[in-house]
Amino acid sequence: HTLSDAMREQGRPFSTLMVALIESGETSGELDTVLERLADDLDRRTELKRQLVTALTYPGIVFLAAIGVVAFLVMMVIPRFATFLAGSGKELPAAATLLLDISAWLGEWGATLAGGALVLAVGLAVASTIAPARRVIDRALLMVPVVGGTLSAAAMAQAAWTLAMLVKSGTTVLQSLNVTARVVGNQAIAEGFHTAAKDVLTGRS
Repeated sequence: HTLSDAMREQGRPFSTLMVALIESGETSGELDTVLERLADDLDRRTELKRQLVTALTYPGIVFLAAIGVVAFLVMMVIPRFATFLAGSGKELPAAATLLLDISAWLGEWGATLAGGALVLAVGLAVASTIAPARRVIDRALLMVPVVGGTLSAAAMAQAAWTLAMLVKSGTTVLQSLNVTARVVGNQAIAEGFHTAAKDVLTGRS
């Protein structure tokens, strides 16, 4: 067996990218160079994940804090003032009445709402294991402000580096596009690479 075949049979932890690079290195006789590039890619991938987590941590904390503050005000603070405001004998402004209504509604349906959010989260996690649903979820994530741009930039940076490394190692453009599509985490972006591979196969640049 060749090294690439042996790694392919083992499956994890040898990814599609690793096997493709090793195979091209064996064909071109530059296996040592390819292994060095692969090591660099693993380092780069780890650094990219670290940067992605760092970029998304701050917006995530701010978002959760905002939800927490609003929930505390609506469910704890406003109800305590409701009796005082109602007993003042004055007509409440529309904004205050709306807040009181929202507070009362959340007090009655808050637990149901939280349970529904939990069920939705579990449902999305299960759906992400199904290819068509995963594609829809990934496409929706790319449309989320701030988060979408960060995810898109990270995925395209990884895709460009992977594609360059494959082509530089002697893999054909068609094979490189297909391997890159399998490596990219976001299925919506991966679909774009698959489409590009089909276009190249039909003779387009």
